[in-house]
Amino acid sequence: MTEQEKLKRYINDIENAAIFVEKHFINKEVIYSTNTENISIIFKRSNFMHLCGIKYNDGANEFFNAATNHKLDLKKIKVKKDGITFLKLSLLKSIEYLLSSEIILTDNAIYLHIAFDKALKTKKQIFSLTLKSNNAFFVPQSLLNLKQMNNFPNGKNYRDKIYCSAKSKRNHLFITINKRMIFSYICFIKVTYCFYKYNEQNN
Repeated sequence: MTEQEKLKRYINDIENAAIFVEKHFINKEVIYSTNTENISIIFKRSNFMHLCGIKYNDGANEFFNAATNHKLDLKKIKVKKDGITFLKLSLLKSIEYLLSSEIILTDNAIYLHIAFDKALKTKKQIFSLTLKSNNAFFVPQSLLNLKQMNNFPNGKNYRDKIYCSAKSKRNHLFITINKRMIFSYICFIKVTYCFYKYNEQNN
């Protein structure tokens, strides 16, 4: 099977992941909160291509725009020679874990020659999104495949909430449901707030 044929198998995953990122992260400040700390993440369109482990002839921003509009051109996609492209692409189906109770926070470390300041890791050995600090907030750095790696740093469970708001609006609203709410999502669209709530019973 050629590289182009392999890439074609992942086009839907790339597009779906880009749409998920567009909906939940772009133009928003996403704040992950544990019992002991809060971290803010700013996700730019240009970050997405690197997380996929590929290069696009038209650049990172155009790659993201093409993906969200279902207009990716296979001929413009270049696979990296270090072999990580398909390892990263295989993780995209799981990217929705970033907004779930399956995510834990790890501190700074050096792993596979990658130095990072924080990381969001799935409880199961699926993936880790490493983060770099930009003083006031964190930015995505790399998406690591952990399926065959058991020595990634341990992290802290999220026991409070995960919420995000549009960067132009800093008003945050917390919604408690039966005192078991661990996830609250708020986004500002035009002049209307819309809410996405994730609930889970604490053990």
